Amino acid sequence: MTAGSRKNPPNNVPNVTSTEDIKILLSVINSIDIDELALLTKKFKAAANPVEKIIILAEHTSLVETIKNNKI
Repeated sequence: MTAGSRKNPPNNVPNVTSTEDIKILLSVINSIDIDELALLTKKFKAAANPVEKIIILAEHTSLVETIKNNKI
């Protein structure tokens, strides 16, 4: 059996990101406090049980709401 020449698949899918997608992404980036997100992540990982995780999420309600509303 001989190997034929390898062809690149046709590139029929356009690699275009809509302006609206970029605007949404920038809005999300601008609305999230990265330091608060890092703190939330650190606390959440360190939580020993589900109750502690719920308490941590409640402490960071505004960040959680921002993430939820922006559908990250």
